[in-house]
Parts: sequence; structure tokens; C-alpha cells
Amino acid sequence: MAPPISKIKNGQFSVAIFENPKGKSVALQKSYTDKEGTWQNPSLTLFPKDIDTVIEILKETKEKLSGTPDSEEESSEASASNIPDNSIGFDDEVL
Repeated sequence: MAPPISKIKNGQFSVAIFENPKGKSVALQKSYTDKEGTWQNPSLTLFPKDIDTVIEILKETKEKLSGTPDSEEESSEASASNIPDNSIGFDDEVL
């Protein structure tokens, strides 16, 4: 894998931007230590077209957690009411 063309870090989170023949991609990573004290670095790869959707769904999640909306608008694309409960693979257990 080629080295990233850019890196951004903020606290436990970091982003690396990669360029390959098919275009650019972004790797979002959160570093933490598990119960045994071993460093973990799970990563999620996103493409530029995914970023706005991820931002929107995280805003909606923040609103639900805080109980107060950040804005009066609700995105029809990322609205939880438009997504069937079983479509993202979560069950009733708390993660």
C-alpha cells in the first residue's frame, strides 16, 4: 500500500488520505487500549462521496444523544426514520 498523501490527527482519532488509480480514499482510525492494555487501531475506509453522509448521520446521532437538535432541518438521506431497524446489522444488544 502506498503511503498516505496527507494525515490529520485530533486526539484519539486520525485520518489518512490515500490516492490510488481508482481515485482517493480516506482511512478513519481511532486508537485506544483494550482491557488487557493492548493498543487497538480499528480503521474505516471511506470514499469522498461517503463523507457528507457520515457527517450527517453523526450529527443526527449527536442530536439524539443530547436530546437537542443542532438545526431544524432533518436530512431525508440519513434520517433514521428512513432506515429499517435491521438494515445496518445491529441487534438489540448494547455495543
